[in-house]
Amino acid sequence: MIKNVKKMKKNARLGDLAEIKGGYAPRRGVEDEKAGEVAFLQVGDFSEDRRRIEKAPTHINPEGSNPRMLQAGDVLFLAKGRKPFGYALNKVEKPMIAAGYFFIVRPSDRVVPEYLAWFLSLENTRRHLLKEAGGGTHMPVVRRDVLESIEIPLPSLEVQRAVVELAELMEEEADLLEKMKRLRAQLVGGMLRQLIEEGDAQ
Repeated sequence: MIKNVKKMKKNARLGDLAEIKGGYAPRRGVEDEKAGEVAFLQVGDFSEDRRRIEKAPTHINPEGSNPRMLQAGDVLFLAKGRKPFGYALNKVEKPMIAAGYFFIVRPSDRVVPEYLAWFLSLENTRRHLLKEAGGGTHMPVVRRDVLESIEIPLPSLEVQRAVVELAELMEEEADLLEKMKRLRAQLVGGMLRQLIEEGDAQ
């Protein structure tokens, strides 16, 4: 993943670029209700690298005031914990809400959702947000006003899409290199075992 953003002429506060709302906090523990009609997206549904949703979300029937339904183009931001991240929803095929430890960031047409998610996941961005977070060092919580105040480099939409494409290519390359590393280790391990077995047979 790209580590830094080069200096650009245009910056904008996230609060001026997007509407930010909190997720849904159930009054009691969430259980998978067979009759539940709304998918309840939680951090455990994401892959370890936070780049995809791997598990089917629990389905619930939300109580109280109407929770904020997710829609394509929303960016989820994990506000609780030492590893905050952003995730852009490309599509939402059924009614879905996010857990209360997420902020739902609904960007304007001035920013590409995937670009915003990428920026929020950068190490420099995380470090800044955690520095300003409350809740203690063991379980920091990024407040809404802190998230709203962060400055986002704002190049043209074309450049934003190019940044996203480049970041995705770099992540794919890193994945491929990791797979090659594992395959090489398996190959070398197999060759060594074969040499040991042949030596014992002599």
